[in-house]
Parts: sequence; structure tokens; C-alpha cells
Amino acid sequence: MTPLRWVLLAVGVAVIAAVMAYNAWQERAWRRRTAQAFDRPDVDALLSPRPASGLEPASGPEPASALRTSVAQTVDAPAVAPAPEAETAPIDAEAILERGDGFDAGRTQQVLTAAGALARGGHVDAWDPARGRWRAADAVDAAGAQRLRVTMPLADRRGAAGRSELEGFAVVVAGVADATGAALDMPSVEAMEAQARALDALCNEVDVAIGISVIAGDGATFAADRIATIADAQGLVLAPDGRFLARAADGQRVDFTLDNQGSEGFFADQLAQLRSPGVTLLLDVPRAPGALASYDRMVDVARALADALGGRLVDDNRRPLTEAGLAATRDAVTKIYATMAAAGIAPGGATAMRLFAG
Repeated sequence: MTPLRWVLLAVGVAVIAAVMAYNAWQERAWRRRTAQAFDRPDVDALLSPRPASGLEPASGPEPASALRTSVAQTVDAPAVAPAPEAETAPIDAEAILERGDGFDAGRTQQVLTAAGALARGGHVDAWDPARGRWRAADAVDAAGAQRLRVTMPLADRRGAAGRSELEGFAVVVAGVADATGAALDMPSVEAMEAQARALDALCNEVDVAIGISVIAGDGATFAADRIATIADAQGLVLAPDGRFLARAADGQRVDFTLDNQGSEGFFADQLAQLRSPGVTLLLDVPRAPGALASYDRMVDVARALADALGGRLVDDNRRPLTEAGLAATRDAVTKIYATMAAAGIAPGGATAMRLFAG
């Protein structure tokens, strides 16, 4: 490896370290702002990790104006949003390293180490010609592979990967290709930057959360153990963090959550003593594996809670929710899922869980 390449590699690692520190600072700042919002009594459970986002169930016949981006952008979407047969959305910066005589364990480890230094967390796959697909690489199992793929997310809920992050990716990958004697196939930084911006724009369009609240009203409260009984009857499970989870059919992913509007969470050993002013059901739209079925299930559970508790269904401004408003919101969500399907992203699928993590 030439001295110049060593210098470039060192500079690239330094740039990435600085970007990682800045991103960590941004994330901590965002979490502080979110915590402050939760502490405010006038803030509804309608939340989205990105600024000025969210879609509340409309209280009247029109969809709520708080839609993250204009629903008019997707008015030509089909009435039903089919899930894509296979997720095809390109969400990573990607570089292919190739050696005709294969990567031994030492060279593979060099690539893994370089990927680990990338700002947004790099990943390495090895091409498996017998199965005709990529598989996660490690230094031992991937030894002998002729092609390795290094990837880094182009966007997530923090936003698009910036120019400095993509330049760092290019420098590090070029450096490790030179160090391992591999041929390199990688798009230009400009092409990756354009792809990151397009992906981030798509994320902005579909990254919506919907909150429905059931409140007691007039200073009354609900018994927490009664809430727990109803939630259990509806198939929700109490999580260690004090929320009820509506798990999907696979038993792992979550359709929506149910939270206490009071300052305390729902904890099993405190339910008998706890009183609640109301609860909020929250649907993270792109991460909901059931898509429209997840929304419908949330509405059904909210209705069941309101009926059993004698509570009221309200939006974030404590306005009563109407059937027309809930239906209008469902139509808007349908269009969001159609946009995701057109982009090759399945709600709650592996791609969506990566893009909308956190």
C-alpha cells in the first residue's frame, strides 16, 4: 500500500470519527427535545421523530392538516396499497470489492474493520455463488469469497447521509481495496449523494405517526387494572417499559402501542393503585407490519377501550373523533402505503425497520 493511500485512509477515518461525534450530539439533542415534549401536558401522543410531522385522525370529514407532507402528492395512488412482492428500494451506499483468487481471512478482516469505522455503521456481505445471493460476511466463513460488498445506509430518521459521510465512505473503501489488492466498483460521491437525497425525500413523505386518545374527561380517571384487563382481552401484552404492545401475527413486530397519559407507566406491581387520566394508542405508520390492518386494529381497540371505560375518543386537541374523520384518515394512510409499495418498501419489512429505526 502506498504512503499516499495510508494518508488518505487515515484522513478518511478521522473525518468519519468527527461525523460520528456530531451525529451522536444531534441525536442526544433530539432525544432531549422529545423528552421535553412528552413532559408537556398540552402535547398529544401524535408524534413522529422528524420535525413538523404526524397525521392525526381527523375530527371532521377532511384529513388532518398535520399530514407530514401533502397527501395531494399521492392522489393518483391506488385505493388499496399492495405490499411489494420483494423489497427493491436501494437504501445503501454500495461498493463491490473483487479478487480473482479470493479474500483470505486476513483480508476479509481488513474489510470488516474498515466498514466498522463508517459513520452510519457499515456492513459487509460476501457473494455466495452456490446460492446466488449475498450473505453476511465474517473473517472465517467468508474466507475464499471472490466478491465482498460494503454498504452504509444512505438515510434514516436522522436524515440523509451528508456529503462528508459519503466522501468518508468512498475514501475508506478505496483505501481498503488498495490494501487488499481488490478491484473496486463504486458509484461517484455525487451519485450517492443524489440517491441519499431522493431516499430522504421519500422518507419525509411517508414517515407519519398516528395517535388516538381515550380520555376520562371532567377530572375523572380510569383504574389502571381495568385498562390492563381490557388491553389483555384485546390481545395486547404489557412490556417491561410500562407500555402495552399490540404484537403482530409473527409475535415479534408491533402493530401499535398503548401508553398512559399520566406520568407513570403501566407496571404490573402498580396497576392496582394507579389511576390514569387517559391512554394513547400510537401507530408508527411505516413500521406497522399489518399496514391498513394495523390501523384498523388500533381503531377497534380504541373503540373497545372507550366503550368499556366510558371514555371519549379524541384527537390531539381533545376534539371528539368522528367516524367520517377516522375514515378520512384511513384513506390518507392508504395512499401512504401505496407510495411505499411503489418504492418497493413493505410496511414493517426489513427495509422499513432500518429506514425508520428509533
